[in-house]
Amino acid sequence: MKNQNKKGEPGLFTIGEMVALCRTTKDALYFYERKGLVKPYFIDDNGYRYYDLNNFYDLDMILSLREADGSIKEICEFMDQPSPEKYVQYLTQKRDDLAEKRTKLKIIEDRISQTIALTEQGMKQDSLQPQICFEEQQYLIVMSVEDHNNPASFLPVFSELLKTCHKYDVPYDFHLSALISKDRLKQYDYNPDYFYAVSPFQTDSRDSQHKPAGKYLTYLHRGDYHNMSESYEIMMKYIQENHLSIAGNSYEETLIGWLNCSDRKDYKTRISIQIE
Repeated sequence: MKNQNKKGEPGLFTIGEMVALCRTTKDALYFYERKGLVKPYFIDDNGYRYYDLNNFYDLDMILSLREADGSIKEICEFMDQPSPEKYVQYLTQKRDDLAEKRTKLKIIEDRISQTIALTEQGMKQDSLQPQICFEEQQYLIVMSVEDHNNPASFLPVFSELLKTCHKYDVPYDFHLSALISKDRLKQYDYNPDYFYAVSPFQTDSRDSQHKPAGKYLTYLHRGDYHNMSESYEIMMKYIQENHLSIAGNSYEETLIGWLNCSDRKDYKTRISIQIE
């Protein structure tokens, strides 16, 4: 890869070799030259540029910092009169920025994975019969619904719930869920007490609760959210006929909804009521 240029100096790279080694483009190299960041070792009478090993290291560093969201202004300031102290300070900041970015990307990845899993569950589940099953404990971030009968009041609740999730880096799925308290269920009132997001870990938020592990009656609601009471009536009838009792809250989990389905009659929501 090294050449002998016209002046007889070994160990130099042509511009083609330089961009190939650093996996960039000639236009990018010309751009960094105009900014004073990469100065060719020399330019011959024909305008051909030649680069040495120091140019290679400079360009490799610049490209790495650009991938780490370093601005041209930052890089120019960093490379102007460099010192070990500036070197460590700037790279430490970039390392911390990358760690923060990696955390945010992991949260987005987890949100997407969780939403995929729920949607796939919805695609597979078609049972229209109540079922009794054991469910594991879940950590929740919850937000109280003040006006249970007014859907217009739900949006501020959603907003506050999402703020709390962002504050604690909770990778909630793209659908938020509803919780109906045990007391409300016993009154045959199926308006939500809380909206919630499932968290993979326990937080120290005052809005943190948990869904206890235990026995649950589950049912797959098909159709619009506004018709949810019909499914609750089926579940309540099942509880009565089978001499069961309500031991805890009801948890609604959207599997297929407005984000991934165009026809409301094909929505699927999993309802789980803790029983004993």
